[in-house]
Amino acid sequence: MLSTAKACRYLGCSALELAKWIPPDRVLPFDGSDRATRGMRLWSGAALDAAKPHVEAWRERDRVADELHRRELEAQCAATKQRRKGMVKGGAARC
Repeated sequence: MLSTAKACRYLGCSALELAKWIPPDRVLPFDGSDRATRGMRLWSGAALDAAKPHVEAWRERDRVADELHRRELEAQCAATKQRRKGMVKGGAARC
């Protein structure tokens, strides 16, 4: 069983990438006797071996999703600016 830091080193990714790729419900239940590992996410070597070939595909999927999200935000911002310009031209008071 590997901790988050060791799993990241093994997969060659950041902790943020690992958190995106691995569902948050994969936390092993601990009895709480060891404070250092209470609530800590641990991954098996077999699960990491199975995930390793998919790392680049996941990164590409994240890049595409981030680009789409960026474009949506830019379009939303442009629409808001246009709407505000129309309000000012229509005689709305500026704050």
